Amino acid sequence: MNDLVKRLSEGSHAVEVSLRPERTLKLFKEQLDRGHVLVKFTETRGGTELGVPLDKSRSDLTQANFETETGKVRVCGELTLDYVPVRVVADIELPAMKGQGHLELLGEQRAAECGTRAASSATTMSGRRFAPAARHLLPCVLSDWGLVSWRSCPHDSPSRTSHGHRP
Repeated sequence: MNDLVKRLSEGSHAVEVSLRPERTLKLFKEQLDRGHVLVKFTETRGGTELGVPLDKSRSDLTQANFETETGKVRVCGELTLDYVPVRVVADIELPAMKGQGHLELLGEQRAAECGTRAASSATTMSGRRFAPAARHLLPCVLSDWGLVSWRSCPHDSPSRTSHGHRP
C-alpha cells in the first residue's frame, strides 16, 4: 500500500467539497442528488480530490437543511485509490462545505473473506513472488509456466480455468 492511502486511512483529515465553477450549496446539493460528490483532502501535497460515488445506505443527509444552510452531511462511498479498494467517509459542515474525513481499507476485509490476509507474505509459484492483491492477474502472468487454473477467491471472476493459454 502506498504512503497516501496509508496516511489517509489513519486518523481524521481536513476535507472540503470540490465544486466548479463556484462553491455554492446549490451545486453541492446537485452533486448529492446525482449521487457523485467530489471530496478533496486538503492536507496532502497539492490536495487529493476524489470522485466519490454516493453509497446511500451509509451516507446521511438527514441532518442537513439546505434551505437554512445549517447542519452536516455524511458522505460515504467506495472507490479504488492507487489500486487499493477503499471507502471514503467525510463529515461535511454546512454552509462552509468543509469538515473531516478518512479512508477505510476494504482490501483487508475482502482478503479475510477469501481466507487470506492482505498483509500476509506474497504467493510463491514456480519461484516467482506475487502479492495476494494481484491474484486476478496470475493466469496471464503465469501462463509461461503452464498454469491455467487454481481455486479462485469468490471475489474473482467465476471461471479462471480456460484462458486459451498453453497447458
